[in-house]
Amino acid sequence: MRTKNRYFIYLILTFLLFSCAGKTSTAPSANDEITAPTFETQVIESEQIQEGEVYGPEIPVDGATAPDSIEPENAQPIEIHQDPKLCVVLGPGMAKGIAHAAALEILVKNEIPIHCVIGTEMGALVGALYAFSNGSINNLQWQLFKIKNENYFNFPLITLKSPVSSLSNINDFLKSAFKSNDISKFPVRFATVLSESTGAQKRVLEGDSMQVLSASLSIPGIFDSVNAFGKTFVSGAIVNPLPIDLAREMGATFVIAVDVLALNKNSNSGKKIETRVNSAFLSVDRLEALQGKSANVLIKVDTSNLHFTDFEKQGELLSAGRNATQKKIEEIKNLWNAHIGNN
Repeated sequence: MRTKNRYFIYLILTFLLFSCAGKTSTAPSANDEITAPTFETQVIESEQIQEGEVYGPEIPVDGATAPDSIEPENAQPIEIHQDPKLCVVLGPGMAKGIAHAAALEILVKNEIPIHCVIGTEMGALVGALYAFSNGSINNLQWQLFKIKNENYFNFPLITLKSPVSSLSNINDFLKSAFKSNDISKFPVRFATVLSESTGAQKRVLEGDSMQVLSASLSIPGIFDSVNAFGKTFVSGAIVNPLPIDLAREMGATFVIAVDVLALNKNSNSGKKIETRVNSAFLSVDRLEALQGKSANVLIKVDTSNLHFTDFEKQGELLSAGRNATQKKIEEIKNLWNAHIGNN
């Protein structure tokens, strides 16, 4: 009986102990080991994120990509320097354009780097010969000698009864000189500008050399238009005689422009064609004068005492080109050296 009473008291004490702890428990058996009471841990609910709140980088939408980095406040823009590139732009002038070869000669002799050449009409032909020969002045002047010696520009055939020429003679020269190579494959970068009958320009950086240059030489009223690229074109000299803008588009940071288009002081040379050509170039001369102002250096060659058809006077034309360029060479050197020093 005493044993039962003790056991009963033990159960009551155990019940009271667990009740004080806030936790119920089953009564242990006589053989269970009595352990210290445990306490229930308070559960703290996490704070709920309100709808519309955003944490971290914004999620891209509509196919946009996330930025690689976030610029700090007051970040200074990174200045990107472009490698200096010098381009020579050669204007039109028929026979007067031969002076361009002498300008290139003086630049090469003075180690002025030429990264690209752009030209219109005769400037395109001289520039293409230079680019195709990888800057060989000897080869350039030899090809010009062939033009003179073999009379490829056969202007005596042009009369008022036959107002335009088919360019068939000069096309024979172009085939021989360029072997129908694509102008985009020339060792030195080259480009020209053509004009549609509507006056729309076409900047040409690639295409069959004979086709492109034949079209570039086609001064309206002097030569027939040329079919190229599925359209009919004439020389771009009538709309963009000195395409400095094209040079900039090609990456030129420094432009030397050569203007040989000095109208004749006396156009009465005894050749009917000379009067017609002088009139054709009248508006071109004004436009070229305006365009030349945007070049870093403008070389103006005085050819006013020579005629547009004086292909046989190569010596005088080359001399005029050398003299004009030589007068500018120190200015070119100083400006170019300052230009590469700032880049």
